[in-house]
Amino acid sequence: MASNQSRSLVYNASANGDRTITQQAIPSICPPRSTGIAQLSQEALNALNIIETNYTSHLANKSYSDISNSYITYSNLFSMISKLQLTTTDPTLSVLLQITTDGLTGAMNAIGLSTSIIEANVKNILLQNQINAFESTYNQKNVISNTSGEYQITKTFNLAPIYSYYILLYGIPFANEGFNPNKIATLEPILINLGITPY
Repeated sequence: MASNQSRSLVYNASANGDRTITQQAIPSICPPRSTGIAQLSQEALNALNIIETNYTSHLANKSYSDISNSYITYSNLFSMISKLQLTTTDPTLSVLLQITTDGLTGAMNAIGLSTSIIEANVKNILLQNQINAFESTYNQKNVISNTSGEYQITKTFNLAPIYSYYILLYGIPFANEGFNPNKIATLEPILINLGITPY
């Protein structure tokens, strides 16, 4: 006998290892076409696009240094979406707006965590440099030797500290790519706070 009820096929493993099929009715996650989400104003849509472009997409891609770090912009966006959530009577829209504010807050938290990790890595590099300097001078003996024959001349180039730390943390940029300005902007205040002159 045919049923009009939506059904899902679920595979269950039986005791003898065979798979048997059981049918279980589940509600559809797609609402009927007659009940859609309430229309949003253009201003609200613009705010949602800004959140997706400047915050949640970078959070999802783990490109934390590209997340906008303006607290004023974050506060304005959060306030706008929260007010919209309080005024909506559509429960579906309310849940989606809550997800949006959670993603926005998560993106801002990710900036803080990412900055803390970078600072910890810079401190580790400083500590390792101190250990290396100590080990290189420990039990060091100067040996006088007479040399003759060929001489080799080398030229050493010193990068500004910010670029040296950038390479240690992120690696050497690809050809024609250059140093990421967002990562430089994140690294600069960390070095200053640690007493390192960036340039």
